[in-house]
Amino acid sequence: MKKALIIFFSLVITLSLFALEVSGEQYGLWSLDNSPYLLTGDVEVPEGTMLVIEPGVTVRAMGDFRLNVEGEIQAVGTEADSIRFENGQDPLTNTWKGVRFENSFLQSNFKHCIFEYADYGLNSVDSPAEISYCRFSYNTRGIHLFGIGSDDPAVVNVHNNIIEHSVQNGIIIPQNSNAWIHHNEVRYNGTSPQYYGAIQLSNQSAGGQNNPIIEHNYVHNNFKQGITAWDIVGANAINATIRYNHIESNLTGIYLLNASGVVHDNIIINNFIPGDANSGAGMMIGGATSAPHIAGNVLTGNFTAFYLAQNSVPILGDISSDHPFAYGENIIQNNIDESGTLHAIACASYTAGDNIIMAQNNDWGAYTADEIMIGIMDHSVNPSFPTVIFEPWWEPLPATTISGTFGWDGNDYDSILPEELKIQLVTVEDGLVLDEYELENNPFSFETEIDEPFYVLLCAIEPDDEIWAGVGGLDDLTIFEPAFGETIELDEIYIQKDMHYVREITGAPFNDPQSDLIAVSTSFLVYQPHDIKLFDEDGHERYLVRQYILMDGEYVSHHFQDYTLFYKTGDFEHGEIWQQSFYEGTQLINREVQTFIDEADNPSFVYTIDESMAAQEFIDQDEHRLYLYDAEHYAENYLEIVQYSSSERRFYKRDNVDHPSNFRYRILLEMDEEDYGMQARDILFWWQAPARSQSLDYEGYNLLATSPHWSIPTHDQDIAFDQNCVETRLISEGTTTISLTAFAGDEHSDPANTIILEYTVSNEDLVQKPEIRLYPNPVNFAGGEALKIESKELAQAKMKVYNLRGQLVFSDIISDENYAWNGINKQGKSLGSGVYMLRIETKDGTKHQRKILIMK
Repeated sequence: MKKALIIFFSLVITLSLFALEVSGEQYGLWSLDNSPYLLTGDVEVPEGTMLVIEPGVTVRAMGDFRLNVEGEIQAVGTEADSIRFENGQDPLTNTWKGVRFENSFLQSNFKHCIFEYADYGLNSVDSPAEISYCRFSYNTRGIHLFGIGSDDPAVVNVHNNIIEHSVQNGIIIPQNSNAWIHHNEVRYNGTSPQYYGAIQLSNQSAGGQNNPIIEHNYVHNNFKQGITAWDIVGANAINATIRYNHIESNLTGIYLLNASGVVHDNIIINNFIPGDANSGAGMMIGGATSAPHIAGNVLTGNFTAFYLAQNSVPILGDISSDHPFAYGENIIQNNIDESGTLHAIACASYTAGDNIIMAQNNDWGAYTADEIMIGIMDHSVNPSFPTVIFEPWWEPLPATTISGTFGWDGNDYDSILPEELKIQLVTVEDGLVLDEYELENNPFSFETEIDEPFYVLLCAIEPDDEIWAGVGGLDDLTIFEPAFGETIELDEIYIQKDMHYVREITGAPFNDPQSDLIAVSTSFLVYQPHDIKLFDEDGHERYLVRQYILMDGEYVSHHFQDYTLFYKTGDFEHGEIWQQSFYEGTQLINREVQTFIDEADNPSFVYTIDESMAAQEFIDQDEHRLYLYDAEHYAENYLEIVQYSSSERRFYKRDNVDHPSNFRYRILLEMDEEDYGMQARDILFWWQAPARSQSLDYEGYNLLATSPHWSIPTHDQDIAFDQNCVETRLISEGTTTISLTAFAGDEHSDPANTIILEYTVSNEDLVQKPEIRLYPNPVNFAGGEALKIESKELAQAKMKVYNLRGQLVFSDIISDENYAWNGINKQGKSLGSGVYMLRIETKDGTKHQRKILIMK
């Protein structure tokens, strides 16, 4: 007994040390250090506040309590450290109420979370949210997206989740047309005796609307319907888009009751419960207001493909209609019940025998009217049933033969064997590879059943070989229209090195709930985009809102909660710095962008990751290049960026030279001649690093300035190889030539482009710049002083202040001849002590520069 008491009290002490009881109002941070958080009562996150939950945290409900969010919740775990929302009651079947959030403006995010044994795992009440990579298990309802009463419900993006073992619905959507359900696995739901769809849409009011998008989901092995849409008031209010889903081994695949919309390009197979004669419909459609368009689906292996009832009139194919989804082309084959009876279309409970079911242009697996009629139970069987019109039907067409040859540039390749190559047929519309053929001979010939416009691309079987070519040339690929039963003779496919490219298209259409965002898609050649970024635009500035990455044939979305500047399309400022965040594959990249503007107003950008240079971009009137750095500060390659059209840029990979290039400069400060006896300037130089040299292992750079007035260089400076810029003071007179080389010991590379500066000698006969009075200098802003800038000729001039790194810290327009500045920077903060550069530019382009010394 004593031992048992010791164990009991040890457990109590352990719980008290490592658990935090919460109830009532909560906001701020729930940290891993205080996990688990025990809900001992309802928890409220008040309006105007945010609750952030760290990865790895466990939230455990100790009773029938709810986490109710009227503010904002950010529960973003990781693949390795999920956030758990679990039930602490005994038994677990005594569910807790789950997480409910109700805020129509601020988006909540749930990523890599687990929700178990709740009445509602997540309950969104007209609240924007992204729910991704979560698991919902053993809840009464997994996800509830409520939009009743709202004319424009909140956007909810539900993707890449697993929803399983729900007593009722995995996902239920009452009247939310802005729900997007995609790339989820929905399985083993509907364990209750009642009929609940694994994904269920409902409408309960005459004025309601419920038109979500449901796509790319795997809905399988659910005990009731896979996808259900019920309009219980028959208001014709449900018009969902259901497409590209795989729906298999459910009691019923799709059940539409007084619901319409579009159902296309789904795989609906093997839906039945063995031994249950009431199961087995691929699609069950009932109600007089049910008139969905159904096209391009595969329905095989069900007890019956279509079970039509209660005066429904679906359109399975109507060649006289101009509706975009009236084309039919459903594959309706081998739907046989356990008695061995074929059921392509079975009708029941019709009261009007004059109904017509249009079912033209479908592949029934049989190609005579008598054979097709074997599987159709319509007016010919029962006069109260509708008439099914299935002629003309769709028959498999003979293949198209494609023949051609290939050749190569002898300067680029010695020889290329056919067995090294393959042909890919890529769709024009969406860049998908619909057919592929590995070559055995040259010339070659093969057959294809592709039935839409396509490009012909030739590539290496081994991707590392980087062989790419296409009919018509990669820059202007030929579009082919397939002609079944005919032969397409291709022009010779000519292979040249480095003709392939990555293309970036701005404004390409993309299906996203926020249609006002600017989509920028990136793809290799004409293939499906592998990266799509959505931006909010404000003038020249673009802010990344969402990014889609193509992973294993499916798009994975990433939402960026805090809109931060991603890039600018103009109005560049020298020294401006911002942070970029984006994904490459599964990795989040955070990098800094710094802007340089040279004396010719050409911009350059330096990209750094963890204080190491990753890339450098140069833009001028003739060229636009992006150089990619390696860990040893070399740039073996660069991307030549070509503006192919107003909406498309192309990136061509090129080899870099083995010496520095793109040598540029900016004058930061010009000193008075009397200070040095000749003219002096503080100048910022920057350049592009070279590729590796075959003969030299570079140690650094040498900056050399020479003048015909001097027998020795006026400036000779060595710079570390991991640097790409330097600020230096040049003192000279007359013409000064500045060169930059990379060196290894006493050996030097070829120089970069030469910079020539003119150092003019002052002359009283020359027009003098306006006199500027700048005081006090040094200035003590912290002591209440202000820097006064006085000149009668500077009204409306531009004023800019830079730190010694060349970064812009403040800019303004000089309002009058007695202007004063209080030392506050662009962010509204006081500048620290040190030396700064003041640059003033008048309306006529005259520039003045002075040093400012700030003291504390």
